Amino acid sequence: MLFIILFHLLFGTPLPENNAANPLVKRWVVAGNSSLNIEGRSNLSPFCCEVTKYLESDTLQYIKNEATRQLVFNNSRLTVNINDFDCHQRLITNDFRKTLKADQNRFLKIQFICLDAFDPQHPQTVRGKVDILLAGRIKCTTIDFKTSVSNSGLIQMNGTKTLLFSEFNLTPPKKLAGFIRIKEEIKVNFQLYFKPLA
Repeated sequence: MLFIILFHLLFGTPLPENNAANPLVKRWVVAGNSSLNIEGRSNLSPFCCEVTKYLESDTLQYIKNEATRQLVFNNSRLTVNINDFDCHQRLITNDFRKTLKADQNRFLKIQFICLDAFDPQHPQTVRGKVDILLAGRIKCTTIDFKTSVSNSGLIQMNGTKTLLFSEFNLTPPKKLAGFIRIKEEIKVNFQLYFKPLA
């Protein structure tokens, strides 16, 4: 061992790098066919508000922590313009955007913190930790994602999370003197596609 070290010092050959100390940073670009929708209910009927075309070219970057077998993200978020949500009925769409205070905070942001490591070639369910920023409030939560590879070779992650309006200090809208009332609980559905960068 001493001979090898002296050889490297004398002839200037660099010693092998410690890959554990310098983990490789990898990146995913969010594909445009990603979508997100929010399901809710009133005392009369259910409704669904959705963004069917993801227009932001967000990039997520991460390193793999071999000890915890997690992907650890750095400054990586999805950004959705609340005014892009369509509830398929103009009055409901307007009320929904108003409820989410789109005039004060235009964007819904999902900040990725960490995600269980996975092999996209083998479908499985993994758990991710995210911060959700909505109406100026942040909620840290976990989401279970089903992973697979799409026909076009993109990493696909589908997940669902149930939230409450009150968790973001929001009040469900009421119409017609309170005869139509929106329930407190909403369900957020993610259908995300990522293109790995070489």
